[in-house]
Amino acid sequence: ACQDNGWVYELTSETASQLYAPHLTGVKRVFCRLGTGTDPAWMAARLGARRVEEGANLIVLDAGGDGALLGRRRVDNLWYASPLQTYLDLLTSGGRGPEAAKFLRERVLEA
Repeated sequence: ACQDNGWVYELTSETASQLYAPHLTGVKRVFCRLGTGTDPAWMAARLGARRVEEGANLIVLDAGGDGALLGRRRVDNLWYASPLQTYLDLLTSGGRGPEAAKFLRERVLEA
């Protein structure tokens, strides 16, 4: 949906950590940060997503401007947050995010 509209985005948190330092057996939630000029409601409608109070499997984050997406990397036609941004997002993502953050820090950021 983002690519079709030319929107700036990046996959982050558990989604991106599996690219940089695979640690989890599976990813149950997709975290997507959107840049300026995007319409999260339109994207959700296009994907058939709906707002839920708990148990979300797609989390859409506002990047607060395209500058926050600097350092993103394109892999297999998808954009991923930088390893550092991924680490920071994992720290606040809940679940096993902090554990994945520690693993990412040890394997990628400190390497």
